[in-house]
Amino acid sequence: MVTKEKSPTGLRASYIGVLTDKDGRVKQVVEKKNLVVDAGLDELLNLAGGLSANHFGFIAMGLSAPTVTYASVALGNEPGSGTFRKSTSNTISQNANNTTPAILRLQTTFNAGEATGGLTESGIFNVSVKAAAGEAMLAADTFAVINKGASDVLTWTWEITLQRV
Repeated sequence: MVTKEKSPTGLRASYIGVLTDKDGRVKQVVEKKNLVVDAGLDELLNLAGGLSANHFGFIAMGLSAPTVTYASVALGNEPGSGTFRKSTSNTISQNANNTTPAILRLQTTFNAGEATGGLTESGIFNVSVKAAAGEAMLAADTFAVINKGASDVLTWTWEITLQRV
């Protein structure tokens, strides 16, 4: 007799952004839990199935505050200058017996002169150029304005958590 065991899993996103001045003093911190979008789930399956070579390795910042839903596929206003999307340093925490969640941590730093202005949105992407062929967004969110001046530094960390629920 074969016994069927339910194996529900949960996938969620969260982030923390830390804005510092030129001397390293913390000016603002934003932190929140959020959702993984449908296009991101589709791309995760494409990656797992070998149908995509574009891993999620870029964080983008934007200047508008659209409502992020499961159907969202892009930020509302990511300027095309190139300084608003940067590659990430990725780490993975795994636990073989599933007693703790598996976590993908993506982090980047927007240095002085990069992504300046009134930032209000962020997202995780699989390509380095906005609207490039094969672009997929994994997660995104909007938040209260972060006024990043030309000499400020913003460190942004997204975490994608997968665990049994």
